Amino acid sequence: MFVIQIADVINILNAYSCDNSVITIEMLSYYQEQEKVCIVIRAITNVNQYVIKLLNIESVNFNVEEKRNAFSEFLRLYGLPVSRKYTSGGSYCTITQISGIEFLTTVEDYFGEDVKEITRESAYELGSILGDLHQLSYNRDYHLQQGYVYSALKSENTKFNSIWKDLDTIVFDSNDDIQKLKILHDNM
Repeated sequence: MFVIQIADVINILNAYSCDNSVITIEMLSYYQEQEKVCIVIRAITNVNQYVIKLLNIESVNFNVEEKRNAFSEFLRLYGLPVSRKYTSGGSYCTITQISGIEFLTTVEDYFGEDVKEITRESAYELGSILGDLHQLSYNRDYHLQQGYVYSALKSENTKFNSIWKDLDTIVFDSNDDIQKLKILHDNM
């Protein structure tokens, strides 16, 4: 496991011209499988909260990640509720070295916690956002090649039971509604 120090976070935020008066950092996610390492950190400063993502450079394609971040910012500029992506030297992605390992690094605004309760209303809202995303990208002919996210969506890790197992509550009128949602989700 890699140890990320506050000094590392301050250096990254400086590179992105973000407020660097870091009060605390919190590990949001750490994933390591063979050569793939993904670290997600929340940095809380006096002014803002940021999410810093670090992916070991061997497991990603810089240009693909740059396009993904540009696409996210494109969506935000057209009113979709996605976090602001920051740039350093005109790029969304930079290379950061920590403990002798090079990481592709991105910085964005903290956008809140994961959904903890699924209701009919929240499921509808999430579906509407996805629909708007696809409609906007279709209308503007803005498409990304299939990549890590697409592959992840097709894996067993994104089946209904895997995703929703840690939720506190799924609130629907009946178990039948949950089963319909599960079938719809797993057949996407």
